[in-house]
Amino acid sequence: MRHAGKFADDLALVAVGGYGRGELHPSSDIDIMVLLPKSDSADWQPDIEKFLTFLWDIGLEVGHSVRSIDDCQRESLADISVATTLFEARLLAGPESLFAGMRRALAPDRLWSSQDFFEAKVKEQTERHHRYFDTAYNLEPNVKSSPGGLRDIQTIGWVAKRHFGTDTLDDMVGDARTAASVAGYDLEHVQSNHEGDLVDAIQGARGRCAAIVVNAGALTHSSYALADALAAFDGVKVELHVSNPAAREAWRQVSVIAPSVTGTVAGFGRAGYRLAVDAVVTTLKTGR
Repeated sequence: MRHAGKFADDLALVAVGGYGRGELHPSSDIDIMVLLPKSDSADWQPDIEKFLTFLWDIGLEVGHSVRSIDDCQRESLADISVATTLFEARLLAGPESLFAGMRRALAPDRLWSSQDFFEAKVKEQTERHHRYFDTAYNLEPNVKSSPGGLRDIQTIGWVAKRHFGTDTLDDMVGDARTAASVAGYDLEHVQSNHEGDLVDAIQGARGRCAAIVVNAGALTHSSYALADALAAFDGVKVELHVSNPAAREAWRQVSVIAPSVTGTVAGFGRAGYRLAVDAVVTTLKTGR
């Protein structure tokens, strides 16, 4: 803030791209954006130039842009790559209200709906794969951009975040924890990709917890071990899905844990975590 000049309180310094999502790899550029409250930057340009010069002088490899909210929206509409970069923005310094205004301007109801974003990223991925001969088995594969590389993994995250309206699992758990706290309950969170860990957690809740909300993912359709563990738990049990399995492939419409739970919340995206907690609280208080 000291080096940004007298207008520092008017401008927002925003991390974007890999820096925005907190993933800087060796030799990565530090991508930042100076967010302006209006498109005319004449008043702030000298101070912005001094600030960027300072960053270069101390040896940082900085990629930068200077945009207003209108600029962000217009350029995001024109270029899916710009949109993706801005969707991962993180406020570093400056007015939260200005940053929040940018996030609202880039929301799915304004541009790049979940479906449009998905289709654009699939097209982008296909074109990128063509540049690497559509194979991960080149003699010297590009670990970032070849099929199966880092960029493909990141694309999965981008599409999921756009669809479910959240940045991280921690955000969704935070919604649930807040809802539980307001109702006077504590909430514990366990996450694992291993079936045995989840079974241990359910069994460890017996006699200690009043309820369980379980998002079993693909294990929903196959894990009789989870079903048995849930059946042995005496409290309220809610099966949770952020998407709607009934609207997806036939195999996803079968839940082997459904007979072991009190009820199911599905298809409400990020809000599902809070709704599941609300269902638990209502059931505990009413006994139904």
